[in-house]
Amino acid sequence: VGSHLGVATPRRAGNGTEGSGRQRLLALDMADSYVGLDQVQIYARKAEQSSDAIKEVWELLTTGLQALNEDDPDTAISDGHKAIAKAKTANFGEGDAEGLLLVTRALTSINSRKEGDRLARAMLSEAKEKKDKSMEAKALLAIAEVNADQRGSKKREEARSAGKEAFDFFVQLGDLRGQAAALLVQSHVSIKSKNQEKEKRSVEAMAFAAKAQRLSVELQDVRGEASCLHAMASAHDIVDQHMECIRAAEDALDLYLDLQDPYAEGFELCCIAQWFVNHGRLQLAVSYAEDALEILRKAPKPSASQELRALQL
Repeated sequence: VGSHLGVATPRRAGNGTEGSGRQRLLALDMADSYVGLDQVQIYARKAEQSSDAIKEVWELLTTGLQALNEDDPDTAISDGHKAIAKAKTANFGEGDAEGLLLVTRALTSINSRKEGDRLARAMLSEAKEKKDKSMEAKALLAIAEVNADQRGSKKREEARSAGKEAFDFFVQLGDLRGQAAALLVQSHVSIKSKNQEKEKRSVEAMAFAAKAQRLSVELQDVRGEASCLHAMASAHDIVDQHMECIRAAEDALDLYLDLQDPYAEGFELCCIAQWFVNHGRLQLAVSYAEDALEILRKAPKPSASQELRALQL
């Protein structure tokens, strides 16, 4: 149930018999041994299963991504670069590519997108030379993510193309998490493509986000599902479907509450507050912004950027 509106919104209804559901989960477990874990937990599990230099790469990715989740991009960038350096020394392509995604996502969070694009394109060239399809897919995903917003319409179209190409690679590789990420960035591109008709943008964004959500639910990736619901909220907002927007955002907020992630909770509360401002519902906007500020001030680490956003609302 949404924490403010009190609107019941089912999220995990089954689409088959209990037996067929068990069979589907069994098949998924065989394809992905990390079902039910988020990305930080996956990195930590891989560190436990590795040794020597490879273990150090996974440990740096674990601490770096945790830092990024806690709104500490500087630590994320530092740990990501260290992970990349160690991965290159060990000729460990997977660690190299995951390090790139960590760094570019952190750079995107502080709007250093041009630098992120440069790093991603350098890895794309390296991946093609090595004929490493997984690395190529992740480099394309990074290019899509850094160029999806705030770099102009030409770069956004490059992001759209890179996201589609990344998705196709992930399908070939059987990488469901990669597929979900590539679908989500294509949704983001559609949301931000303001040179297109609103209805088309909304329909495209919703379709990509819904596909990504289904994959996230199958993988039991709660954080991924929350990101998809946030994208759905944004897609509804494009065409002024205000209540549908708020319901989807409240569902995302519920999942962040399940994760006990104050930074993501604060972010989603601020977004909901802004949507209420846009529709002139100022008292509700104040309520959500105040909740965001209270949650962020109780967080284990301070988040100046998030607190400032809540105060500005």
